[in-house]
Amino acid sequence: MFRSNEVTFLIGAGCSVQAKVPSAKDMILKLEERLLSPAGADYEPLYSYLKGALIQATYIEEPKRLNQCPLNPDIERLVVVLSELEKHHKSLLYPFIGSWAPHLIHVTKNDFALIWRLKNEIINQLKDWVKPDDNYKASSYYKHFFRFQKEYNYPLRVFSLNYDLCFEENTPDESILELGFNNDDDIWDGSVFSPRDEDETNIYLYKLHGSMDWQRDETQGTLRRVTFPAAHPDLIFGIEYKMQFVDPYLFYAHEFRRYTREAKVVISIGYSFRDPHINGIIHQALLQRPDSVLLVLYLDQEFDAAKDLGRSGQIKQIKGNAKDFLDKLTVAGLYKMAGFDTTGSSHPVPF
Repeated sequence: MFRSNEVTFLIGAGCSVQAKVPSAKDMILKLEERLLSPAGADYEPLYSYLKGALIQATYIEEPKRLNQCPLNPDIERLVVVLSELEKHHKSLLYPFIGSWAPHLIHVTKNDFALIWRLKNEIINQLKDWVKPDDNYKASSYYKHFFRFQKEYNYPLRVFSLNYDLCFEENTPDESILELGFNNDDDIWDGSVFSPRDEDETNIYLYKLHGSMDWQRDETQGTLRRVTFPAAHPDLIFGIEYKMQFVDPYLFYAHEFRRYTREAKVVISIGYSFRDPHINGIIHQALLQRPDSVLLVLYLDQEFDAAKDLGRSGQIKQIKGNAKDFLDKLTVAGLYKMAGFDTTGSSHPVPF
């Protein structure tokens, strides 16, 4: 059915929702709850101003989709805006701005350090948000990635956009999850992802946006895996920051490009298709291999952006949640869902 490297997974925040890890929408609601408490009173005027500006920007960008524009900003986009604003006069666009919006000066009381503090408040809250109260017990369905790999019988490449530890906490004792860190010193080393003739690794996991248990030594430039949570986790926010010049992010982008081009089927679970960089890599892979398929699992609504990434027949969308999908996923079932087995039903399992 499938040969080596012909099955690749891409997982986003929606893959962890059943694991009690908040979605991006829920994170905003949790942030607002905190900002309305006495502990967040200093940040509330600044956040309210940014929220209104971001929602307005969304309506301007997508005037033909007014009924789908969000009532709340995207958590990643909020952090990106804060990152740009905190640069102040060092921002690349500062010479073109001339002066900051008067209301921004008002809500910060001309103290741009407040912007930095709000951004760090969000990152600190992430440490609680990505670790569920049940210590990942509800994420046990991630074990099905390993069950599927055993049936697939080749090392599996999984690219994750998430900061959580659902994979790490659900690796069976007899399985090998490769994250790229040396066993001796827990320092990241890209060479461990290289294919080997006799490869005992079950799953290679590429955390494209970083992880809550990664910490970078700014002096040495090394990335180390530490006990959760890292004091200053190495994370990437927003589409403007996805393509970093430092490893592992540049290396991971190259690997994602490589394995999507080799794949016969790319399975997307919980990804919102809001990242042009990720979408562009998938689009190029589908164009290069006309017989390949992008299989998209969606929960609430189909993704119009996904439909534009390939030729007719290359994009297949299936409604369901990550837990139910992974519970029932088999190699034969995937082969049929992707449309390669024309002798049977294209939807062998109900979702």
